[in-house]
Amino acid sequence: DFKNARNISAQSQAMDRSSYTAPSDTGATSLQNRVSNGKSFFLNSGQWVDSAAQSLPSETPIRQIRFASEDYFNILQNSPSACQWFALGNNLRLTLDNKEIIEIIN
Repeated sequence: DFKNARNISAQSQAMDRSSYTAPSDTGATSLQNRVSNGKSFFLNSGQWVDSAAQSLPSETPIRQIRFASEDYFNILQNSPSACQWFALGNNLRLTLDNKEIIEIIN
C-alpha cells in the first residue's frame, strides 16, 4: 500500500496498516513488522527478527555480534545491503546467507 500511495494521506494510511495491536482482552501484545531492502522483519519481544532467519532449521548456527563492534562494521563493509537492515536497531536477528543467523546485541 505504501509503495502505491500517491499522496501524504494514502502514505499515512499505509503506515497505520503496517502495525497491528491485538484487542486487549486476548492477552496478546502489539505486533509490528517492517520491510527493509527486500526482507521482512517482525518485532518480537523488543528484537527485530528477519522472517528468513525464523524459517531456518533450529540447528542453524547463531553468531552473536556486539552492536558497533569491529565485526559489526566488517559486516557492513562486506555487505552494503545490510546497512538498511542494521538501521532497524541494535537488537536484531537476521541471516545474510541462509547458512547462519546473526544476532546483533548490545
